[in-house]
Amino acid sequence: AAAAPGPTGMAPPTPGVKAGIGMSFQAHPETNFYVITEVHPAGPAGVAVQMQLITIGDVLLAVNGGSVEGKTVPEIVQEILGPEQSAVQLSISRSQNGTPLEGGVRTVELLRMRPGTIPPNVTGIAKPIDNGLAVGGGVETALPPGWVQETDPSSGRVYYVNHTLKTFSWARPGAAGK
Repeated sequence: AAAAPGPTGMAPPTPGVKAGIGMSFQAHPETNFYVITEVHPAGPAGVAVQMQLITIGDVLLAVNGGSVEGKTVPEIVQEILGPEQSAVQLSISRSQNGTPLEGGVRTVELLRMRPGTIPPNVTGIAKPIDNGLAVGGGVETALPPGWVQETDPSSGRVYYVNHTLKTFSWARPGAAGK
């Protein structure tokens, strides 16, 4: 199978190199939500800030569709890290005092890159995946057990897979019984 092409204007990724997105976050001392505290200006998260897709102070809710609730910073970092130029999706929310705001959940897709390796005028480093509409009454609900979020490499569209049931859906599955 042919590898998916990288972003326009990029050199091919270096095989075996893991990269992140150039973003720091920490647990808010009162709410324990993970708040984005800093981005590297020459990294993918810095591009997302320039595009106004991410703001310092946003709350990180999920990585690739999996909730970060109850995870440690090193566990979340390991989920964000991956092969250079591969995509990672972050579900984030605007926040007030470390608490997600009602209706502010959105998903952003970033390409994992080492800071400083993004050439000028390259497109496709950061992009919105949804229109910012919240799911589940303002706070995006976790996927039902067995479901994972994936991205179609040919179209870039997000879809949901349940490998146990051997099925998929373009629409985000709701919690059981909803």
